[in-house]
Amino acid sequence: MTFEFTKTREMIPELPDVYFLGQNHFGQFKKSIKDEKFYEKIDWSQFSENPFSNILNFDIAVTVNYSAIAVDSKLFISTIDLKENVISDEKPLLTKTFSFDSLISKVSANTSYCLILLENGDLFQIMIGTFEKRQISCLNVEVTPEKKSIFVENRNSVRNLEKIVDIACGETVCVAVTNLNAVYNIPNLTFNFPKHTKIRKICCGNEHSMILTANGDVFTWGTGLRGQLGHGEIQNEEVPKLVEGLAGLKVVDISAGGWSSAAITSFGDLYMWGWNSHGQLGFRVFDVSSPSTQNPSKNQTVYTIPTLVSLDDEESDEPSLEISCKKVFCGSKHTLVLTEDGKLFVTGSNVYKQLGLEENFKPNSLKKDQFLDNFTELQPKLPKNVKNYKISCAYSCTLFIENK
Repeated sequence: MTFEFTKTREMIPELPDVYFLGQNHFGQFKKSIKDEKFYEKIDWSQFSENPFSNILNFDIAVTVNYSAIAVDSKLFISTIDLKENVISDEKPLLTKTFSFDSLISKVSANTSYCLILLENGDLFQIMIGTFEKRQISCLNVEVTPEKKSIFVENRNSVRNLEKIVDIACGETVCVAVTNLNAVYNIPNLTFNFPKHTKIRKICCGNEHSMILTANGDVFTWGTGLRGQLGHGEIQNEEVPKLVEGLAGLKVVDISAGGWSSAAITSFGDLYMWGWNSHGQLGFRVFDVSSPSTQNPSKNQTVYTIPTLVSLDDEESDEPSLEISCKKVFCGSKHTLVLTEDGKLFVTGSNVYKQLGLEENFKPNSLKKDQFLDNFTELQPKLPKNVKNYKISCAYSCTLFIENK
C-alpha cells in the first residue's frame, strides 16, 4: 500500500499507525508469535533504533513468513531466524535492513523473495532466507525486432526511455508494467498494450495476474485451473486476455486473492470468480437448506465467470437496502469490501481472526478451518473511522494503514 503524492510532495511527520489482524507466526510484526493478533498496533521503534520522522515514502508488504517495510530509501525485513524449520516463541526475531540509492516507490512480496521498485525505475529483489540483494534487469530483454518505418514510431527506437512504473507479486508470478504500456512477467516481455490504453492497476494472486485499464476493462492471465481467470474455462492463458464477462461494464477496482478474483463496477456492483473453498467469494459453501445438519450438501466451489455478489443478508427478514461497493481487498482465502458510505463487509477464512471477528462459525464451517461464507458487516475496533485507513489483505492477515 503506497502513499500517493502530488508534485509538491510534503513530508509525513512520522510513520502512519498500522493495525493488523491475523497470523504472526514468523514475527512479521515484532510481537509474540504464540497467538493470532487482533487489532494490534505496529511498534515502529522495534524496527530501527533511529526514530522515523519527515517521511517522503512509505510502503508495506506482508507474506505468511515475513513483512517488508519501506521507509524512503530503506527497507526493513522482519521475520524469525529461518535456519531451522521450527516455529516457537524462543526463535529470535530478526530485522534485516537494506539501503538503496533512490526513494522506494513500491514493495511487493511472496514467501520466497521481495521485489523493490525505486522511483527512478530500478528494480531489486531480496531473497528470503539468504537475504541476498540483487538488481533485476528485465527491460530490453527479449524485445521482438521491429521493421523500421518512416511513418510510425518504432518501439525499439524509444525503449531507452522505458521505465518500470508498477509491480505486483504473487506466489509463483511477478509482474511489472512500464510507462510504454509494456507488461513483463519478470524478467520477460509478455505483452504490449496500444499507446492509447492506459494501465490503471495491476495485482497478482498465487498463480494469476490481473490488469485494470483506465477505460474500465479487465485482463487476466496465468494459471486458471480454479476458474480465477474468469474466461469461462478451466485453462491457462500465457498473455493478458480480456474478461468478456465484464464487457459493457466499467470496472473501477480489482483485486486478486490466492485463487480468486474480484471487480467493482462504476455502478457499485461487486463481481467475484474463482475458488470458493472457504467462502471467500461470498457464496454459500454448503446448502443451508439441506435437511442434514451433520453433513450438509456442498454447493458449487469453482466459478469460472464473473458472478454478481449480494452483500445483503439473505437470511434476514428486514428489507434489503441498496449497497454500493467502492473498494475490494482479497487475501489468500478472505475478502473485505468497503462501501461508499464507509461500511466494511467481510467473508472467507477466519482461522487466524483475519476477518476481525473473534468468534468461530457454525454450522456452515469446517471444524479445523473456520470460515464465513457470506458477506457480513464488520464494525472494526479502530481508533478512527475506517474511512481514515487504507486496507491491505495479505496471505492470512489484514492491515489497516492510517491515511496521512
